[in-house]
Amino acid sequence: MKHKNLWILVGLPGSGKSYWAKKNQGDAAYVSRDAIRFQLLKRDEEYFKHERMVYSKFLHEIQYHLDHGEDVIADATHLNWASRNKLISHLNLEGVDVSCIVFKTAVETCVERNSGREGLAQVPTKVIYQMRGTLTHPLSDPYTYHMIKNIYEDGAEEEMHRG
Repeated sequence: MKHKNLWILVGLPGSGKSYWAKKNQGDAAYVSRDAIRFQLLKRDEEYFKHERMVYSKFLHEIQYHLDHGEDVIADATHLNWASRNKLISHLNLEGVDVSCIVFKTAVETCVERNSGREGLAQVPTKVIYQMRGTLTHPLSDPYTYHMIKNIYEDGAEEEMHRG
């Protein structure tokens, strides 16, 4: 049986997660929580109207690809341990290396990039600043990831290891 990888993307809206994932996807399945959300939302519906269904489908798609021997990139903000743990604890990860890719992008850059988005894809600036306050690095999680990698605004990458 092929060993599989799950890459959990971590970062604020506008930090470059989706851009990086599409550029580095290779043969991995790409599962985007926002893409699922935008498929379900109708014009003028509230952003979180179908959140339970969005998250359920997000989990289902990730598990489907893992069960079929594929590597997966899970694209959502995953800002803190509670969010990452919610994902990890709802998946069967036997035979899966779980890694985090952390986007270390200045909040001002995220806000600027976000301003170019349209419709529901544009996150209110106030919300981005609030989200920054909940962002924690996976190094502090009580979970042993296979790898943690920081991606900086300038494209530099740094692999992190616990102590």
